[in-house]
Amino acid sequence: MKRLIGLCLFWLGIGMALYWILPDNFFCICLMAACIAGGYYLFCGCQ
Repeated sequence: MKRLIGLCLFWLGIGMALYWILPDNFFCICLMAACIAGGYYLFCGCQ
C-alpha cells in the first residue's frame, strides 16, 4: 500500500511540475517538491 501511495504522490508532483506556469507561487513549488520527494521515498525507500 505504501508503494501505491508513493506512486500516486510522485505522479501528482510531476503533474504539478508540468503546471508550473506561475513561478511566483512559492507554496505551489514547495508542495510539488514535497510530493515528488515523499512519493519517491514511499515508492523506493521504504522496505
